[in-house]
Amino acid sequence: MNFGAKASGGLDLKIEINNSAGVKSNVSENNTKSPGANSVIAHNKSDTSQENSSDSKANANSESAENFYSLDQISGNTIYPLKFNAGAHKIVISKTGNAHIVRLIGLTFDSNKCFLLPYALPGIRAIVEMHKRLPKAEVLIVGHDGGDEEFKGVDLAYNRAEILRAYLTNNVEAWLRWFGKNIPPAIRWGTHEIQLMLSSLPEGEKPFYFGNASGVTDQKTKDTVKAFQAFWNSKKGTNLKVDGIAGPKTQKEIVTAYMEIEDTSLSSNFAPVAHGCEGQFEDDLTLQGMQPDERIIEIFFFEKGISPKPAKKTSFNGSNDYFKWKKQIVETKNFEYHGIHIQIIDKKKKPVKCAKIILEGPKNHEAYTDEQGFAFFSGLTAGEYCARAEKKGIEINSAKITYPTAKTKSRVMKKK
Repeated sequence: MNFGAKASGGLDLKIEINNSAGVKSNVSENNTKSPGANSVIAHNKSDTSQENSSDSKANANSESAENFYSLDQISGNTIYPLKFNAGAHKIVISKTGNAHIVRLIGLTFDSNKCFLLPYALPGIRAIVEMHKRLPKAEVLIVGHDGGDEEFKGVDLAYNRAEILRAYLTNNVEAWLRWFGKNIPPAIRWGTHEIQLMLSSLPEGEKPFYFGNASGVTDQKTKDTVKAFQAFWNSKKGTNLKVDGIAGPKTQKEIVTAYMEIEDTSLSSNFAPVAHGCEGQFEDDLTLQGMQPDERIIEIFFFEKGISPKPAKKTSFNGSNDYFKWKKQIVETKNFEYHGIHIQIIDKKKKPVKCAKIILEGPKNHEAYTDEQGFAFFSGLTAGEYCARAEKKGIEINSAKITYPTAKTKSRVMKKK
């Protein structure tokens, strides 16, 4: 027979009563100083070695180990599982939950891409901190795709989970392949990602790259890459050619430096599981009453092991496993960073690169589109904005935007 109860702090408890006689039993939520009709005698986990003894021997030896608890007192982790006898009944109290979760929401990834943006670093540190607190917990990284993304699907969701796993475990080679010519141009990493990484390096000092990551290999970018090459040669004893070109060797060292940012790595030889989940979006509004962002990645810490273990690397919309994982959550930490993506395309629906986009509003902002015609703005002041774009010889329409929103927005502006 099972029935539910709530302990202080909102902790969910499950009480399992093995009662062959079928007699209904109750446990009081009142504080109890001594045993009585509404009290329970609870044995700590350390006392479970007596379970195989006879009833009389167990009762005789357990007096010094007996403790009296009310449900209000059962809110810590140190006394689980609780086992005790109540007359003819053997009672076990345990947590229903098995999982803690860190959720990164919003501008963790660019639209359609799996590169881990610098805005995610505070959330990464929270993941590492939870791992330190729960070092034996198994970790499941669940990636999701945004419902408004052109290349949405389980592959994108899994790639995002895999990229985060590689970052947490310092797997440089897993990142480098995304710069390869065999990767489709729309999702391939390049100058934009180099600029983003250099905007966070060197750690704790003035960044090599400052400003919006335009994706354009201009003189500013070349000077930035030169500065990194000289710095890294001096610090690490590498032999990078100081030429301002982010070739394969320089890419590898930039990725290495990005992964070496302090407090962003799990313990060595730790192996999280990556999983891509199609759909399964949150429907509840945020605390501010806004629609939730679909571009999310979730890191589960299962104290008793991942359950159920994913049968495959990906699962499609409607899979029950994801909901079973969520039902086990006893602690949630959310990290959100939001912004606006804007894409410029021509009449043939081809992206327009190197176009200048101006956001006019409470504060003005500028950015240049990358090779896929995208620019993004983050950390904006709330209010109404007018987005307009310009490029020599090209007339582009304008668009009005309201910010903030919990959902990272994509806006398409077309050439007139």
